[in-house]
Amino acid sequence: MKSGYYFSLDALLGAMLLMLGLLMLSSTYIKEETATTTYLAQDTLTLMSGIKVSEINNSYLTALIANGTVTNSNITVLEQIGALWAENKTDYARQLIMNLTGEFIPENVGFAVYADNELIYSNNLSQKSSLYVTKALVSGISKDKPYKGYSSRMALTSVQARTTNSYLYFGGFTGEGNITQRMELPQKITSITEAYIEAESSNNFTLIINSAESGKYTTSGGVGKWNISSVQNFRNGTNTIKIAFNGTGYISGGFLKVKLTTGELNDTEAGYFQTTAAKREWLPGIEGIINIYSSIYIPGNISTMTAHLHYNSPYLTFMTIGNSTVYSSQAGGAVTADITNTEMAAKLNYTALGQRTIPLRIGSGSGNQTITGAGTADVVLANDLSGSMEWCSGTICSTSVLGPQKYCNTIANYRPENGTYCDWWTENYTIPGQGPVCSGRWHAHCTSNDSRKIDIALNASKIFGSTILGTAGNRLGVVEYTNQWNAVIPANGTWTNRYAPFPDSIAGRENLTDNLSIINSHIETYMDAYWGTCICCGVEASVDILTKLSNTSRKRSMVVMSDGEATDKCTGVGTGNAKTDAIEAAQDACTNYNITVYTVGFGTDVDAETLQDMAACNGSYYNATNVTQLAEVYRQIAGELVAISYSAQQINISGTGNTNTTLYDDSYIEINYTPAQTAEFNRIPVTLETDRFGNNITTGTVTIPENATITAARVTSYSGNKWTDNLTVNGQKAFSLSDWGNDYVTLGDPFIADSPASLLHTGDNGILIKTATGPGNASGGSPDNRAIYTLNIDTTTSYTQSQSTSEGCHWQLQFEDGSSTTIKIPADYSGTKTCNYQTASYSATDSIDVSAYSLFQKLDLEKNGKLNIILSQEDINIETATVQGVPSLWGPAVIEARVWQ
Repeated sequence: MKSGYYFSLDALLGAMLLMLGLLMLSSTYIKEETATTTYLAQDTLTLMSGIKVSEINNSYLTALIANGTVTNSNITVLEQIGALWAENKTDYARQLIMNLTGEFIPENVGFAVYADNELIYSNNLSQKSSLYVTKALVSGISKDKPYKGYSSRMALTSVQARTTNSYLYFGGFTGEGNITQRMELPQKITSITEAYIEAESSNNFTLIINSAESGKYTTSGGVGKWNISSVQNFRNGTNTIKIAFNGTGYISGGFLKVKLTTGELNDTEAGYFQTTAAKREWLPGIEGIINIYSSIYIPGNISTMTAHLHYNSPYLTFMTIGNSTVYSSQAGGAVTADITNTEMAAKLNYTALGQRTIPLRIGSGSGNQTITGAGTADVVLANDLSGSMEWCSGTICSTSVLGPQKYCNTIANYRPENGTYCDWWTENYTIPGQGPVCSGRWHAHCTSNDSRKIDIALNASKIFGSTILGTAGNRLGVVEYTNQWNAVIPANGTWTNRYAPFPDSIAGRENLTDNLSIINSHIETYMDAYWGTCICCGVEASVDILTKLSNTSRKRSMVVMSDGEATDKCTGVGTGNAKTDAIEAAQDACTNYNITVYTVGFGTDVDAETLQDMAACNGSYYNATNVTQLAEVYRQIAGELVAISYSAQQINISGTGNTNTTLYDDSYIEINYTPAQTAEFNRIPVTLETDRFGNNITTGTVTIPENATITAARVTSYSGNKWTDNLTVNGQKAFSLSDWGNDYVTLGDPFIADSPASLLHTGDNGILIKTATGPGNASGGSPDNRAIYTLNIDTTTSYTQSQSTSEGCHWQLQFEDGSSTTIKIPADYSGTKTCNYQTASYSATDSIDVSAYSLFQKLDLEKNGKLNIILSQEDINIETATVQGVPSLWGPAVIEARVWQ
């Protein structure tokens, strides 16, 4: 006891009566009854909250201490009254208030005490005048909660097993032919509860697991899901999975999922929580045509990378990682190739590859292959037939009337052979519906190692046509443009205009067709050199074909080639300038009709600036300054346009003899890296998946519980006739295929787009994934897309709130694999109390039970009353820590003193 602070009841009452007397005297003198009653209420609470139980000498209070009702003498009187009320010992609280206040509250003054608006004590005097209330807050108390009691925490240090999912992923395109892939499962499998394949397969197939036939499956188009009943064919560790098609076939994205329980606490893919790690990416075995569009992902910073390729092919075989071809060989027959880290590092920037989805492309047959699929491209090729197209591409031809030139005459109808001019009225060459026309086709005499530009363009146009129409479903139209007027001729010594054979400046036009013979015949007939260059006229004619003969469901494009600059205007555009007319016409085609415009500069005299400004709607300008490059430029553009029509990245190899190739399933890429995430103790990894997103935008949500840390997140993407183009997580870029290049045909097509774990957070995370045929034309994806993610589950609990008991219970538990058990917590519990997690049946006043229930909630990831982590009495080790006499954190409660007269 503290000297000077010990009060007998008489002294306490004396002090209160003295204060009351002074207040009443003041009240009588000043005639302020209001102040008297207000001060009485305030001072009563002030005294009760300022004096400890140990400082009161009162027989009733002493008796409560003696019988154990009051156990703590170091709290204030007000706290003790609140504690008795909270523990439902209201009678004791009432008697204590009456003992302490009954002798100094005047008989004509009403007095009552409330806790959280619940009456504890009242002298039951009727209220005749005003009511005055004073309040005080008492922390650590709440109704039906102990003022001090027990607090417990738990830590799960070992388990029998955990329920998780293991996946084998197929790339955006895997084929063509039977597929064999390795699937790694845990070394300690307790049971397998479910297995199925979800994939977009081109043909019916037989599934073979570890050489055992495991079912025949029929595809009906689109994404299918097939349950695997022969789960007994899976085994611990490495499994060999074979897809044997009924004929040829391929898979355009998909996965095999095995839901299992395992005694291993770490995933088979090591490395997330080590200081260094290694990852071996097994490549799929292919029997038929090696053709893989896929991706890889490294969850950290790469230190070294190697590869082992084992294949058999008579053709060139290559592997591209990102946008770099790390292997290419024409060696025929059986080949084993080991690509060293030195070779890899010379072609790849390791720093730029960490924590990124990296496109992977592997193929065989380049130079002997064509791409086929369900085409949706409608294209018009618009070629310049101005007079300069008659020029030789690089040498001086025979001397003309104007001297040595790359062209043999400046006037298209001049004949250097005999020094005469042709008369278009008498020549045999005829424009249908317009009459005979004299061109300059036969004028140029190039050297033996040179060619006229018009002939180069003719051959390049045929290559363009064969590439576009090599994909079934695509269509091609052709336009040849010059200007309205024929060149002037001498008549009576005066140069005069004589005839306008092309009123619309279009020398030739072929509507959209899928017949290559028609296109080639048109090109051979109409590819002549004429006069001026009305580029906007060629654009308008192309737009006319595409808008009248195509529709918005098709991918509409035009390719405009010119070897010079625009010389003629278009009345329909009306800018007043030939160059700006060309630009406006091209931009209008994009804006008004969503037509993609590609432009090509042919030769050294091109107006590159105008052609660059014409490229629109994600089209590009290509420079064939060296005219011999035109065929390659046309081939490149055609290849890009072909990409939009793929139903899959399928290859047909032409040639004689054996066209089959094989990639063996012992091929792999191996990466050593430093993981981006550090170790976390007392956490268990579990892999989960969302439902299918179910929309074509494609958006979804991944929800991360508070007790978990996300270590891996990936989104599936059935890209169909496009490529997986972009993944954003919470509005931030996680993947963009255009980062790796503009020609998607040459890049891998990820079925799995990974996201760095750092982009996700606790709670809901927004996912958006898109597909495209090239940069800038992205659209939504498949409703079958979903997210697959790995969580590290926290297996510890914090100390509970103070509870009145700490005993334990027999817990009945159900698990995700369908099993159940009953365990004692703590292990030495000897009572008879039964608790059930699924029905939330447990004692809310037992600190051990409350802590156990909190732990089970963390292990129930689907929140369905079933634990993902399997526990048994024999294997479980739950460390339970209990502390007695812990002050409560409940409340605060509001204690009121009410006074009235």
